[in-house]
Amino acid sequence: MSEIATPTRCTLCGRTFYGPAAGLGLELRAGEEAPPRMMHFVNELIKHIAAAHPAEFQLSMAKASELQGWMILSHFSSDDRRVTEQRDYFRWSIHQQTLNVRAQNLETRARQIATEFIQGQRAAELSERPDAARGAATVTVAADDEDAAHLTMLITDALEDLQQILEEPGRYQPADPEPIPKKGATPSVLPS
Repeated sequence: MSEIATPTRCTLCGRTFYGPAAGLGLELRAGEEAPPRMMHFVNELIKHIAAAHPAEFQLSMAKASELQGWMILSHFSSDDRRVTEQRDYFRWSIHQQTLNVRAQNLETRARQIATEFIQGQRAAELSERPDAARGAATVTVAADDEDAAHLTMLITDALEDLQQILEEPGRYQPADPEPIPKKGATPSVLPS
């Protein structure tokens, strides 16, 4: 590997490409055009995906259309509910694809938080007692099962609410495909 080339691997087939190394003034900056060497490298990656992985390339192009659709629709306000819903669907779809972290094991994490909180509260209460200054070293406090269970439930609910707000799981469900009308058949429902 040379000092001016950085390896980039295709996750689909493992082929390695060598592009411009960082630190050569080739960094991408938001709002600026990419340097020509970087664009040449990205074009080589695009050519590879298009030639070696056509299905993934087509999917990428469809997803790029969603981004373009959202960007264009975001420049308009409309009283047409369908336009607003389409814009929000594009936004949601892009968000689902780019979400970096998903909340997992919420109840386990809530139990940890509740136990630490209760132990911290009890330790603080004990340290404020007049007899605490007599040299009691470290006090270990076990969380009361009932208090911990109640606090765990509250924290789990709060984390699940936050998860719903941030991840928006299930906001849009795939619709059942519309039946294809037979040739010459009259549609039973007029499009709105």
